[in-house]
Amino acid sequence: MALIYLANLEESSERTFKDYVRTLHFPTGLGLISGALSTTDHTLHVLDSYVDKQKPEDMLLTISKNKPDFILFTGFLGNYQYSFIKRISCKIRELSPSTIQIIGGTMASTIPELLIKNSAVDYVVIGEGEETILDLINSIQHGHSVSNVKGIAYRGADGQTLLTAERPRIKDLTKFPFPKYNLFEMSSYTKYIKETGRCWDILSSRGCFGKCIYCERTFGGNVTYRPLEHVLEEIRYIKQNYGIDRFNFVDDNFLNNTKRIEAFADNLRNINENFQFRFQGRANLINYHLAKTLKQVGCFGISFGLESGSQRIIDSMHKFINVKKAEENVKNVLDSGLEVHASFIIGMPMEDDQSIHETKDFINRIGLQNVNAGILTPFPNTEIYRLGKQRGLIIDDESYCENLGTVYYDVYVNYTKYTDQQLRLWRNELNSLSTD
Repeated sequence: MALIYLANLEESSERTFKDYVRTLHFPTGLGLISGALSTTDHTLHVLDSYVDKQKPEDMLLTISKNKPDFILFTGFLGNYQYSFIKRISCKIRELSPSTIQIIGGTMASTIPELLIKNSAVDYVVIGEGEETILDLINSIQHGHSVSNVKGIAYRGADGQTLLTAERPRIKDLTKFPFPKYNLFEMSSYTKYIKETGRCWDILSSRGCFGKCIYCERTFGGNVTYRPLEHVLEEIRYIKQNYGIDRFNFVDDNFLNNTKRIEAFADNLRNINENFQFRFQGRANLINYHLAKTLKQVGCFGISFGLESGSQRIIDSMHKFINVKKAEENVKNVLDSGLEVHASFIIGMPMEDDQSIHETKDFINRIGLQNVNAGILTPFPNTEIYRLGKQRGLIIDDESYCENLGTVYYDVYVNYTKYTDQQLRLWRNELNSLSTD
């Protein structure tokens, strides 16, 4: 039996928080791992600096005192988290040398080699983590070679980075229990949800069939689904135990399978469930009838990644959406009475005055109430990132990731013929078109 810490840590510094409005989200990834680990006899504890109001230094004292066998991190690439993980992992190694450090999440899947090379993390879990973490911990405890654990990166005997074979996707998403919510400081999360009117994040599928050149798909192009009843069972659990009745489906694309969504709506209508929900989806997969049907069973809003009003820019993104059809569909969603949140990306290589003009007209024609325009942020392992390296705009992966702050907020790589300041001005102009 091992003592395992699940660590949801953040860097509390001025540079981290000055550029964005901080929101509080339950760490879904760690929650899913806690569910998988709850099937074992290991002792689990959560360190959560987002809600415990403790600085990382306070958490380090806890780690130094208790010296857990394993500490599991998660993180995304941005908000200087790579830089933070490097520093905090080295401090943990210094204070508790025997503790084995493992990181998962989107950052881990995106830059596994950099994490092994430049941090004190021992193992990086790539892709879905439930099966991998159980396999990895079991192998370490029993002295087996981790080279047989699929889906990890680790440090070899001579210091080189080793990657094992890719782990097959989990086909049965009911295989592991729900997150072990009682391990977390749920009162802080639920209080925040209720005071702000935000939603509880929930996942009903993994993966996206899209091929957008700016997106790093953690789960890949194959989509797996949770049975609808399994999703509803978790919603009921959260409602009954924590009084939450507003949910946000954080699937990469909730509309991957529209027949499934229609069945979901029929199910809700038949059982008369009482909760509200929203989701994100592609604008080419919605129509008035489906939007109206979803509104009748509790849906109140949809987020669309519209990205641009220029077909030329959309095509260059490999978005595979017709701008005129997207405009028609989003208008239908608004006519159905649903709220629409629309995001746009400025700064693709072909961006120019004409494409920005087309995007402004697109927003105004639809009458969008909530617009969120950001500046293109390239992520490693994406086509747009590789283009940046080919053009000499990104020189060093380590330096780039080290200095990656608030994503989609500022200019990290400028692919256009315009100045950074012009991209910022365009971003502000698009955001000012919101009618709220």
